[in-house]
Amino acid sequence: MHRALVLSLVLTFTLFGGTAAVAAPILFDNFGAGDTFLPLGPYGVDGVGSGFQAFRFVATASGALEEITVALGRTGAAQATTLFDLYDGASTVAFGVLLESFAVPNSVPPDSTVPFTGAPVTFLSVAMPTLAAGSGYWLSIREGEAANGASSLWFANSTGSSGFRLTSSIPSAVAVLPAFRLEAQSAAVPEPSSLALLGIGLFAATWRRRWRKTSK
Repeated sequence: MHRALVLSLVLTFTLFGGTAAVAAPILFDNFGAGDTFLPLGPYGVDGVGSGFQAFRFVATASGALEEITVALGRTGAAQATTLFDLYDGASTVAFGVLLESFAVPNSVPPDSTVPFTGAPVTFLSVAMPTLAAGSGYWLSIREGEAANGASSLWFANSTGSSGFRLTSSIPSAVAVLPAFRLEAQSAAVPEPSSLALLGIGLFAATWRRRWRKTSK
């Protein structure tokens, strides 16, 4: 009975107490080194009814989306809530299923300088949709409320990557992609010490089974 309890405790620690988080997989990233981007020639939206700017990308890894980072700027004193929509992108000419909408709060300050010098903005996923490596997706920007003259600007990448661009008035065509990054949820893997404990636990279980057979 005592040996069984000890074995149970060892296995419990191994499975639940001996894990470590690994770096979050990058599902897509076209920022330059140090999250640099090109602040010239941005794509933008200005108020409800002005349409959207959407860009197709191909995921470079698989995982459940945890956060998204965009090179976003604002102009004008009155701001609108900026919305980003993530769609399935099997088609290069139309959106697929809506996977999630992300709202960037009004607290992101406007910056009237040209070129824009602000830092990229990061926000968390709630639905945490799973993206698959090699599959296409659309990420679009639009305004969620009256902007009153304010604009949201999405700046271009500094790595030279391009993809399909789709707007409410322009058919799908190849264009320079804006700068953005999608990161997946971190995974937990057993530490080396935990793997050693697992080996000890399995050895103990095997030894106990043999001992019980020989003692009969």
